Amino acid sequence: AAHSYTQGNPRLIDNLMTDAFAIGSQRKCKVIDADIIRDAVENQALD
Repeated sequence: AAHSYTQGNPRLIDNLMTDAFAIGSQRKCKVIDADIIRDAVENQALD
């Protein structure tokens, strides 16, 4: 999911994963799964 959205662009990967880690932390998740990545993609689209 992350690679599809970012097309391998390192800056986009960094931004996406920063959002994903923040979402995972807020939800107290131990694993960043595809649902969290999708939510991070939605956040990126809103920015």
